[in-house]
Amino acid sequence: MMQRAFTAILTFSLGTGAAPRYACTYYNVVEYLKISSHSKLHAHILPKTNLKELLEVKMDFMLVAILSGVKKLQTVTFYFVLNLAWKNTSATWDPQDFCNISKVVLPTVNRQNSKLDYMAATHNSSFNSTQPFQVTLTCLMIPKFPFDTQTCNLSIASFLYPAVTDFIMKTRRTPPEMTKDSQSYFLTDGEWKSTNLSITEYIEELDDGEFSVVTYCGSTLIQKQAHR
Repeated sequence: MMQRAFTAILTFSLGTGAAPRYACTYYNVVEYLKISSHSKLHAHILPKTNLKELLEVKMDFMLVAILSGVKKLQTVTFYFVLNLAWKNTSATWDPQDFCNISKVVLPTVNRQNSKLDYMAATHNSSFNSTQPFQVTLTCLMIPKFPFDTQTCNLSIASFLYPAVTDFIMKTRRTPPEMTKDSQSYFLTDGEWKSTNLSITEYIEELDDGEFSVVTYCGSTLIQKQAHR
């Protein structure tokens, strides 16, 4: 699931060229940054100018809908939006060189025909990616289904780059802040209800490597409400 999100980070990991004399379009900025979704090389390079420093990615999670709960399969299907933010100091520009353009918004590499699937870059090296996901998890306490609280854990990780030398993930906001936003945009608050959210950040050991993981733990508590 996360390969699509992190490919966006890797793709926009390039340096800048020379600013044209007259550049008053977003296309000029993109050309200056040498951003190309067709570059296979960029899809395998972290946006780091100092190899000794970790690339820190700040993450936001927002639950939008609980689409279904299937007792026979012991699964719940979620629809959520994931926002990633990071710095790329090699991709900057002077807005005065581009008619005061300070931000460009682009479709991400593997977009799935969604208006939410985009990448934003600002002149001061800040990058931001927002992408929707639909995920089915096994998390039901079947003996109590459907009139009790069900606990589901969703872990997000990238096992491409070690957390010790290359890549670390952090949550941008607190669980109460994320819960408040999720409740504001929640589309299916009726039969199923989101009641709580907690977060754990940790390092996972796998095949002699250590990798960054964020788990929305106990993470989203889902309650099937009784019919009146």
